Amino acid sequence: DLPHHPVAVACHFILLEKLLQSWNCETSFSDGSLACANIGAQKDAAVFATSISVWNGASFCKLSLHPDFWSPSQAHNFFLDNPPLLITCDPGGLTELLDGKVVLKPQAIVSSAAHLSEGIRSEAKKVFGGPVIDSYATTETGPVAAEHPDGKGMAILSHDIHVEILGMQGR
Repeated sequence: DLPHHPVAVACHFILLEKLLQSWNCETSFSDGSLACANIGAQKDAAVFATSISVWNGASFCKLSLHPDFWSPSQAHNFFLDNPPLLITCDPGGLTELLDGKVVLKPQAIVSSAAHLSEGIRSEAKKVFGGPVIDSYATTETGPVAAEHPDGKGMAILSHDIHVEILGMQGR
């Protein structure tokens, strides 16, 4: 079991919106549109769809591109009918998207859960066009920090987050 605090859940979408705005991405979400697709590639994954009231009822879905869930043609057809404004993923899910079987043109891609390598980022920017943003988030806390548009490191996303960095000696 993982702790999943209600405040982390409640602020997740607001902090994603703040992040998108810092990268000059579109954030006017509307009912009937797919605002965000969270994409993974795990064999055992929770997959679901819901609407987000803070984003004017726009939809959010969590999907797995693992072949046990659906074929590449099914995924392609789903995204053809439901193009997401934003994609959130981990580097593994992003790698699955780079195989060319699913055509997407999101405003931005936000990668978390593991460091995004420069090779995957460069390929994703070439394939998808928009910004590909490395971020740090956990299930327990929600979004913590994300790459700053100026390329000079990560920026804390919320005023109430305190980050401590420990050196090799634990200081």
